[in-house]
Amino acid sequence: MKIGQLEKENIIRHFIGKDGRLKTIPAKFKKKLILLEHMLTGLEENIVYEEREINAHIQSFHDDFATIRRAWVETGFMERKEGRYTLVSPAKRPAFFNETN
Repeated sequence: MKIGQLEKENIIRHFIGKDGRLKTIPAKFKKKLILLEHMLTGLEENIVYEEREINAHIQSFHDDFATIRRAWVETGFMERKEGRYTLVSPAKRPAFFNETN
C-alpha cells in the first residue's frame, strides 16, 4: 500500500475540519491509518501515558476516544500494558506503515 505525501495531505484535509477535529472515522483502512497516524501528533515516544491522558489527547480530535484508542492498539501505533500506553516507534510498526511515510 503505497501512499504519497500529497495523497496523505488530501485525506487529512478531507476528514479533519478547520477546528482540527476529525469529522468522521473513515471506513477504508488506508484512510483510517493515515488519520490515526495524524492524531498521534503531540504524543512522544518513550513516554508512558495513563489512559486518561490518552483519552484527553484523543478528545481534542474526536469524542469517541475509546474507538480511536482501541484502533491505535489494534493497528500497532500504540502498545497497552496494565492500562498504560506507549507510542510505538515507526521502525517497529507493522510493515504497511513503512510505505505511508
